[in-house]
Amino acid sequence: VYANTIFGLDIVVLLCAAISVLLLVVCHLYLIATGLTTWEFVKHGRISYMKVYGECESPFDEGVVQNFLTFCCYCKLKDWSPYLKRKRVRHNSGGGSLV
Repeated sequence: VYANTIFGLDIVVLLCAAISVLLLVVCHLYLIATGLTTWEFVKHGRISYMKVYGECESPFDEGVVQNFLTFCCYCKLKDWSPYLKRKRVRHNSGGGSLV
């Protein structure tokens, strides 16, 4: 009886761990498919370059297939500057800052 109880508890712990890992994998597959990083997903409204996009939009989204190909197979550095165009704004102090 004791062995069956331990076996049952082991199964419950393994199922909880498997469900946690499965949810993490599904979440990251969604992030890959939408072209988002975890930080962009969590802090979308606080990131300056993301404010102009809707809740489910990303400037780096190239479509599901291309996003997966880029994530899995792309070995070169990509120039992201066209996506992150910023303009300089003058403040009363005379210094400039990026917006």
